[in-house]
Amino acid sequence: MTNVDTRFMQAKKQAFEVLDDFTISDKAWQNYWQPLQARVNALKASMPESQAIKDIQRELDIYQSHDGSQFGYHFFVLRRKEL
Repeated sequence: MTNVDTRFMQAKKQAFEVLDDFTISDKAWQNYWQPLQARVNALKASMPESQAIKDIQRELDIYQSHDGSQFGYHFFVLRRKEL
């Protein structure tokens, strides 16, 4: 994991312009993970060995066991600069 300033630097180094950036809200995250958890639960019985299901469940478990101050999702809208 890294921080926002590092991501800005990485984008600039790769010739991208940052058009916008934002952190996903707690409400938006809940609107994402709750239906996803229901879908994972529905698929577990028919796909018990699916690595994708295991990976998604791991991410959901991490979110549910930590408060929002320990990590978050930050999004960047980038545009490649003309070279």
